[in-house]
Amino acid sequence: MEQVLEKLSTFLVQEEGLLRDYAVDVAEAFDSVLYMSNQKDYLAQKGRVKAIKDAIELIEDLENH
Repeated sequence: MEQVLEKLSTFLVQEEGLLRDYAVDVAEAFDSVLYMSNQKDYLAQKGRVKAIKDAIELIEDLENH
């Protein structure tokens, strides 16, 4: 389980970096179409980050019981 946690943690760091990139893209959008497209990408990435965090929490809970 420890290896899975390490891999998920590494993946989380990478995905959080991508989330920040998407946030910048949303902030730098120069028209409403680009803004909406970038926001859609940002929200999808935010969901992926949350799913990874939830998986890590679940594995940690399983290890503690």
